[in-house]
Amino acid sequence: AYNISNNLKKTAIENYFDTLKATASAKHVNIDQHVTHMKSSFKVLSSRKTISNEDLMKIIKLGEDFTEIFIIGSNGKITHSSDISDIGNSRLTAPHFKNTKPGIYIKPLYLSETIGEVSFTISAPYNKGVLVARLNLNHIHEIISKKEGLWESGEGLLAYRNENGDAVFFTKRRFTTDAEARDIIPKEDINIPITQALLKNEKEFSNYVDYRGVSVFAVTMYIEGIDAGLVVKIDQEEALNSVSENINQIWYSTTVIILAIIIIGIIFYFLLTNTLRREVKTKTNELEKASEGLSEKVVLLQNSEKKLLSALQLNENIITSSP
Repeated sequence: AYNISNNLKKTAIENYFDTLKATASAKHVNIDQHVTHMKSSFKVLSSRKTISNEDLMKIIKLGEDFTEIFIIGSNGKITHSSDISDIGNSRLTAPHFKNTKPGIYIKPLYLSETIGEVSFTISAPYNKGVLVARLNLNHIHEIISKKEGLWESGEGLLAYRNENGDAVFFTKRRFTTDAEARDIIPKEDINIPITQALLKNEKEFSNYVDYRGVSVFAVTMYIEGIDAGLVVKIDQEEALNSVSENINQIWYSTTVIILAIIIIGIIFYFLLTNTLRREVKTKTNELEKASEGLSEKVVLLQNSEKKLLSALQLNENIITSSP
């Protein structure tokens, strides 16, 4: 029983990791589709021969994820923008807005000083300059914050690397903590899940204590499209309690089934025994009746024999006494 319980527990925990992997993969696919959609929208925009400030403002008002769209001319200054007040400002010096590659290019994540949020940019060469669209991560944050497949204690975290190469969280954590310093994780902390994810090193963490001081099961994933690290996790206590409940339920169900089989067997035994007893009694009664009938016939035969012998004796006496 002990070995069976351990094997069940091991299998259940493996299933938890499979679920965590599936959840991480689903979030990865959702983010990838989100970024792909943004690239498609931007490709349509960059194919236009002429773009006015009014066009850019309309796109922003449509409610897409674009926070800002602008065109940097060959002189490094903004010539067109969804925010007219930016026109004439120099932006080409910002590393996030440079594009030395042909075609559409997605820049790594960065903290936007303008809006105070983590953003990433999509850019493409345009009329000897660069067309740039800056996007915030509100929709991506919504994808990460959903806890489908992560139970009550589950959590999805996403982080990017800052200019120092350290991991910085930009997803709002579901649980409060005093460990504010852990919001920026030094790149030297290579045993932390989010660091492993940013190293493009997908790993399982079976005995890791997270920022709340809680032991968790976790899996990591690197999201190349936005150069971010993804971690999904669940508390060990909840997972193991669930495993124990399942094991107890299995043992309870097994015990109930065995008891039911024993009870049914006993009932069947008594039913079969009573049936046999009735059958034996019936046959015995039939034999007794047959025996009684046979005895009566024997008595009748004996009486008939006696009568016959008496008649023969009488006949013999009559013959003997005749002259």
